[in-house]
Amino acid sequence: MEAIKMFQDTDVDMSIFGPRMKVLKERMKAFDQYKISHIGRDGNQVAHNLARYALHTTSQIIWLENFSKFITNMTREEAIICIESNELVF
Repeated sequence: MEAIKMFQDTDVDMSIFGPRMKVLKERMKAFDQYKISHIGRDGNQVAHNLARYALHTTSQIIWLENFSKFITNMTREEAIICIESNELVF
């Protein structure tokens, strides 16, 4: 939720995230409409499970093309839930 507050703030951000927020704000101008909101753990199980996975991984893993099966399966399951509940957002 802190990232949302940073994005919505119109003051110059002098934090370490300031340059990235500036780029993000510039890129968002390309859209006629957009909505940035917090999605709880229940609304984004893939991100939650990946974060938990990262806590227990001792080495760095980078997936560029062929994602791990567990990521593919989690993403597919979450997409099906979103489609069934009409919550799919683009």
